[in-house]
Amino acid sequence: DFYRTSASDVWNLKKYTVSQVTPVEGGRRVEVTYDIATGGQHTETFEAHWLHAFAPFVGKALNASAVPAPKIQGTGSMLGELYRKRMPWKSDVEMPTFEAATLVSSEEEQIKFLEAMICPGICLIKGVGTPDKLEREFAGKPIEELVF
Repeated sequence: DFYRTSASDVWNLKKYTVSQVTPVEGGRRVEVTYDIATGGQHTETFEAHWLHAFAPFVGKALNASAVPAPKIQGTGSMLGELYRKRMPWKSDVEMPTFEAATLVSSEEEQIKFLEAMICPGICLIKGVGTPDKLEREFAGKPIEELVF
């Protein structure tokens, strides 16, 4: 939800021009490379299903015979499918485990971590480190440093 977190950046979008579009993972995702007016490039990867679902509502018709899309009613969440799969867990849950160093460097692992935090709703991160002190202000410092 880029527009919800940084509305002022929407005005900067005119600095970006699509220079290349490539299907990846057998067409499950689409990689879009943008040329930036100030120099350089930026690449984003999108889920093909997401693009297909929103194209009629946000895409620009390329021909006059295109049928206008119906008005959007409400909004949805890409997490909806994960929420539907959620199940309560007990002491025998198979807890997904992640290495802190890998989470820092791998976007794919970050995605797996976030998905695991939805379903099953619990994770173990190894290699985070230990706090210098156990007081409230210090106890969460290692995980804070991992995130920021």
